[in-house]
Amino acid sequence: MLGLSHAVRDIPLGVAYSVWVGIGATLAFAYSAIFGEEGATPLQVAFASGLVACVIGLKLTSA
Repeated sequence: MLGLSHAVRDIPLGVAYSVWVGIGATLAFAYSAIFGEEGATPLQVAFASGLVACVIGLKLTSA
């Protein structure tokens, strides 16, 4: 939460929250795939990579 509150100082709230959720979802997926909680199919990895790409795009295009 400290990271989110710090990010809101520099970027709009909508972008900051989207980045926060995207990072959280990607890290949760990566953790479960790495530690064997869930199998990672190529399609899941592609979607997680797409999510990361979208988060980067939001950050790069924020005013």
